[in-house]
Amino acid sequence: MQEMRDKINEYGLTLEQYEQCLNDAYGKVNGLNDLDWQEIIDKYGLSIHYDTLRKATQTIFGGAFVSEYFKSKYSSNNNSSGYLDEIRKEKQAIRKEKQKLFDERVSLNKELREQARRESMVDVVKNVIADYMPIRFDYSPTIIPDSDNDFIIHLTDIHCGVDIHSPLNVFNFGVLEKRIENYLNEIYELVGIYHPQNAYVILGGDLIHGLIHVNARIEAKENVVEQVMKVSDIISHFLNEIS
Repeated sequence: MQEMRDKINEYGLTLEQYEQCLNDAYGKVNGLNDLDWQEIIDKYGLSIHYDTLRKATQTIFGGAFVSEYFKSKYSSNNNSSGYLDEIRKEKQAIRKEKQKLFDERVSLNKELREQARRESMVDVVKNVIADYMPIRFDYSPTIIPDSDNDFIIHLTDIHCGVDIHSPLNVFNFGVLEKRIENYLNEIYELVGIYHPQNAYVILGGDLIHGLIHVNARIEAKENVVEQVMKVSDIISHFLNEIS
């Protein structure tokens, strides 16, 4: 033990300082502190290059010397098992600290991802609103005579945003506008027969196509924000014509 003490003294360290220096070095290796190698050298006034401390295979900071040091320390205190217990405790403490850092990083990365998604969605909404051109809906209804009848008008399954071109079907926003116009024409034909005084409009589901299924994602040409704006626009024109 005295021979080891002499080697440690050559570096200008007491045994307590030596063990503290080892703790700082282990903390650096395992990411438990923010010190760099040069800062550790300066902290203990070591006259060595930082690579000597970092690699430390043939010095008092190397694994072989450190192992012998603690074996000698605990054996001199008639506690041969103390060395192994100390090493186990150090390893457990290091594992706990590394797990804490890992959990903190996971939590931080999750928050950053959620924040990025929120900011991205806000940007999408701003861009769509800025670029959106209101729809011009030209329609000339006929004059409605008075009566005591009422209408219930069901508007559902619009699926604004679908863009289909197949041998069996073609559907896009232009087709949607045409179908709304045809629906208004049918309503006004019935108006000519029943002359309603009031019209109660019921909005059903699937007003936009959205991005619900794989096929829907493929078919949806406009994004969800633009779909909401377009369908709101076309329904407002529809309600205006009904009124």
